[in-house]
Amino acid sequence: MAGLESKDIGIAAASVELGVSERQVYKLRKARLSGAKHEARARKAPSNKTDGALESRVAELYGGRYRRFSYAHFRERLLADEGISISLRTLARILMRHGLLSPYAQKKTVKERKKTLRSASEAANHAADEQDLRIDDSVIFDAKDIHNRYRHIDSKGWLIQLDARQDYYVSGEKWTLHLAIDVATGTFVGAYFDKEETLWGYQNVLHQIIEGYGIPKCILTDNRTVFEYLSKGSKEEAKNTLIQFKYSCISLGIRLQTTSVATYKAVIERGNGTFGRRLPQELGLLGVSDMAEANEYLVGFVKGMNSRFARPCLGKNVFRKAPDERTLDNCIGTIARRRFDKASCVKYLGRFYLATAAGKIAAFSERTPCLVIKTFDGRLMISVDSVAYEAVSVDDYDSSSEKQCNPEGEAFLPNHRISSLELAKYRDAHITGWSYRSFERYVDGEMAKIESKY
Repeated sequence: MAGLESKDIGIAAASVELGVSERQVYKLRKARLSGAKHEARARKAPSNKTDGALESRVAELYGGRYRRFSYAHFRERLLADEGISISLRTLARILMRHGLLSPYAQKKTVKERKKTLRSASEAANHAADEQDLRIDDSVIFDAKDIHNRYRHIDSKGWLIQLDARQDYYVSGEKWTLHLAIDVATGTFVGAYFDKEETLWGYQNVLHQIIEGYGIPKCILTDNRTVFEYLSKGSKEEAKNTLIQFKYSCISLGIRLQTTSVATYKAVIERGNGTFGRRLPQELGLLGVSDMAEANEYLVGFVKGMNSRFARPCLGKNVFRKAPDERTLDNCIGTIARRRFDKASCVKYLGRFYLATAAGKIAAFSERTPCLVIKTFDGRLMISVDSVAYEAVSVDDYDSSSEKQCNPEGEAFLPNHRISSLELAKYRDAHITGWSYRSFERYVDGEMAKIESKY
């Protein structure tokens, strides 16, 4: 500084020598010439500083019963259950300071947290290595890793994305959540728990969609086992989920698409992640361990999620009006091809069934083709020539005072059969869209597609 006062050294040279800016050099020279001493002012604590007791309370709660919650979910529960209002950024800073990382923290955050626990030299070396790695990753990029952009959809009901996720939704037991979301509005339109990814789970979700919102235009799901698998030695179409679910969609006028690219259905993938970060924690707080109880809780939980995340519809509502409940139950079910035997019975799932009309047996000759239909509400029907008959088990059939066959067991008693006139009237009143030939052509086409893939 003496050289600076005598002007033996310039401002720029002094700035380099002292390692400060030129503006700071001017300030130092002015203070030196005036004889004033530079004193640092004491900094006041900010008015919005978080109270130490509150910070300890927040850290204690998160380290206890809310440990599995994400930061955003924990902030919502703090306000609802504890009456503590705090910003998400402040909450994250407090928990990070106490070493309480979110179970859903990104790898980058976890790595940075580990760095702070290492020595200065180790942290510096690790940071240099990570920097070099990031540079290499940005240069070496495979074109096949580029994601496709999905066209934005404005119309509600135009596209429904459907998926299933298996996780520990309750302690010590894996369940599968079948979930559906409307792409245009982000509205969750169906959710159902089952042990595995099953046709029954998807049927329940489809029923919820149509009953609650209407018939959508298109459903997009994945190519996982439940939709594409058929054992090589089996030709039983009733065991193939894709055939059954797709036929239900065709009956209702819904286009079903499948894909093996996760980015094509990114909306439901993110929705599944949101449910996975919130639902197990909520079920844990309530102590829910029964699947039936959990499915009941899902109804209110889905409404809460929609009020929190759903967006208003910017386009049209293209959901079509749902049919009456009985028609809907008939369309959502499983169908199997069968033929009558000599006793005018069909075998389904190890039991023999009779076709009945108006409480009486409708007898058909041997080898007559038919469809056995198990509806969504559990009814069993037999369709012959597009006429639906009620299926009654031979073991359960009751003919009042007499048995269904004579002592020799050769034929049914005449008074148990429906008359020709009654049968004609019944057929006129019970015509349906289930045709054996139509279903046969559909199954053969789908089987050919599956066999060409595998």
